Amino acid sequence: YTYIDGLGLIHPDDQWGENFLLSDLPAGDYLVEATVNGKVYRQNVTVQAGKTSWVEIRTEN
Repeated sequence: YTYIDGLGLIHPDDQWGENFLLSDLPAGDYLVEATVNGKVYRQNVTVQAGKTSWVEIRTEN
């Protein structure tokens, strides 16, 4: 899920402070990949059963 307004801008959820989520992933190790302005960013994450996992992808200015 993402939180996009009518102008196509992404805003974080007011309570969680995040702006994208996937729910009900099986526990395990994942590689998250995002492409921003043609540059690929990758981050490993371990999802544990019954817990919230966070990934923060910081882009270059």
